[in-house]
Amino acid sequence: MALTEEMRQEIHKDLYGVQQPEEWEESAEVNEEMLQLLEEAIEQLPDRQKKEYCLARKLVPKLVQNESDPIKFLRCEKLDCKVKSSYIKGT
Repeated sequence: MALTEEMRQEIHKDLYGVQQPEEWEESAEVNEEMLQLLEEAIEQLPDRQKKEYCLARKLVPKLVQNESDPIKFLRCEKLDCKVKSSYIKGT
């Protein structure tokens, strides 16, 4: 409750990938390159998680796009596409 409205808005933008990181000059070319790196990271996921994600993208692509927009994800992760252990727990 001690946060100002401006601070809350900045936190919201950071958490939900609403604004690009300052060091990222967003363009179609950069976005395409980052999406390719993200696809490569998805390929590194354990088989079960990769299959489930790919199945979801096939069956409900609009839902996957809306719920896990890759560009918003990349903004939140500060362009870090590496597969982290926190994403693969419970496999």
